[in-house]
Amino acid sequence: MLILRWFFSVFTFAWNLLRVLAASLIFLLGVICLKVVFDWVVSPPVVPVFYDPYTCGKISGYVLRYPKVYVKFWPEYEGESSWGPGFIKNKKGCGANLRSLTMMMSWPDMKPVSFSVGASSEFTGVIITIMPLLPVFKGMSKVLETSLDFVTPEQMCGAKYKNDLGLYHVRGYGPVWRDSYSDFYWSERDGAVEHLIYCLWLPIQNKNYRCMARFLIPELDAFAEVEFPSENINLWREILTDSVSFFNDGLIGSE
Repeated sequence: MLILRWFFSVFTFAWNLLRVLAASLIFLLGVICLKVVFDWVVSPPVVPVFYDPYTCGKISGYVLRYPKVYVKFWPEYEGESSWGPGFIKNKKGCGANLRSLTMMMSWPDMKPVSFSVGASSEFTGVIITIMPLLPVFKGMSKVLETSLDFVTPEQMCGAKYKNDLGLYHVRGYGPVWRDSYSDFYWSERDGAVEHLIYCLWLPIQNKNYRCMARFLIPELDAFAEVEFPSENINLWREILTDSVSFFNDGLIGSE
């Protein structure tokens, strides 16, 4: 009888011990599960994201790719305007058609610069934009004609050729405001306009601001704009040549 009581006591103790261990194990598993869930919510696992350091797209069937450090304004791809709600759905990348691409850099070394530097009034570099030629494009002569819309006949009488620049020049109203002056320059070859440059006049400072050059890039069947400081107007050939070289360096293929 004594042995049965002893056996029953040992069995009861062992049974209670197993229950305690089981409860402890369940509690421990619950704590572990809660910690996993908490860590997942508060600190979700880091998913590796591939960062493409290039901006890429097609213009007139040519595939162009440039380092993103040069692209200070987002590229415009074919489709919805960047001001439209469907802009983010536009096709992007090397297989997508670009509507325009603007880049900013120093000159003459053509190195990328920060946006704050480019936005400064003391910025001595260039801002270059490339666009495909659209069916409505009527040629550079039409671009010049449109740009001179606000220039009066009396102002046009003052147009003359500047031998030191190799450009025709006239000071007149436009092209941005009807009552504000700009210095207009253009080049011609065999009677056809090749380049148009206009530099906005600042009457209070009594000087020109930055200049905008517009011209074609026949190699890419594209239209380009290059903005540069007005004090570099005598270097316009070098600036445009370097800009075209930069565009061509980004050519990686064609259809």
